[in-house]
Amino acid sequence: MPTSACWRKPRPSSQLLSSPGTAGGPPASSRDTVPPGPRAAPPASPLPAPCPAKCGRAARAPRDGFTLLELMVVLAIIALLGAVALPSMSRLYDSASRATERERILDQFAALGAEAMRDNRNYAVFGTDDDAQPLGDEGFVPYPLTVPDGWQVTIDQPILVRANGVCAGGRVTLRHPDSPPIDLDLVPPFCRIPDDA
Repeated sequence: MPTSACWRKPRPSSQLLSSPGTAGGPPASSRDTVPPGPRAAPPASPLPAPCPAKCGRAARAPRDGFTLLELMVVLAIIALLGAVALPSMSRLYDSASRATERERILDQFAALGAEAMRDNRNYAVFGTDDDAQPLGDEGFVPYPLTVPDGWQVTIDQPILVRANGVCAGGRVTLRHPDSPPIDLDLVPPFCRIPDDA
């Protein structure tokens, strides 16, 4: 068999399968040191396995808002409170309105002297049911008393107020169907209204 300088004698199979780290074999590695056999199972995870998408109602996200039943209960409670509170609020409003109207009438009597001096006229104040006519030779003209609807003003004798602001005084009664009558004694010489009115 012809030979050549490049030809080398093949190695026997016994040397190719020799153990790692021996002479003539491949260098030893960590992979070669693991004994043959089945691989060990990976360690169990301490976290629970994720729940599938259809594992039950508990996996659903919480809903925001109100149900129809809750909304109906709230509306029923609001309606009940309104039915109880509305009459009281209506009476309170009427009472406040009457108090405001009464104060307007009293303010007009308190300002009689100032009005006569400003207008430089002699005034005679009549009640709502009286026949207002000029009085006497001094020309006392009826005073334009403004009375809100529902009120009645009764005056025993016309209240005379001179142009210099002097008031003769008199007795006045205010009446309203929903309020007790109010009696006033205008004190001369300026028709002052008592503090307890």
